[in-house]
Amino acid sequence: MPTFVRFLLFECLSWGVTAFVLAILVHLEWIPLWLGCVVFAVLVIKDLALYPLTRKAHEIGHPHGGSALLGREVRAETVLDPEGWVRAGPERWRARVAETEKKRIIEPGHGARVLQLEGLVLIVEPIESGSS
Repeated sequence: MPTFVRFLLFECLSWGVTAFVLAILVHLEWIPLWLGCVVFAVLVIKDLALYPLTRKAHEIGHPHGGSALLGREVRAETVLDPEGWVRAGPERWRARVAETEKKRIIEPGHGARVLQLEGLVLIVEPIESGSS
């Protein structure tokens, strides 16, 4: 299903509830019909105008959390011997050096590449100092 269709289906609930409330307010003569139509139109136009900013949230398979870090470079914050803490942008993650690595220690400040995710622990490999 296209992303825009998923977006419309998601927004239809809020549009329906708003239309229902506005219809009751018009029926009770608390607001004039023209005002109810303007409020509804502004809501729909606002949602459609914000679609480009919210499109990624409606995409299927958009990586998030630790899975978004797969293949990315992180920096060791503590000694990874073989487990410790790394910094990935503004986030601090628990990390463990992959068992396949001969050198199972990564010093603070050195780079590592994320290989996989086990629960909330990143499995990393050291990046050679010449390639970072």
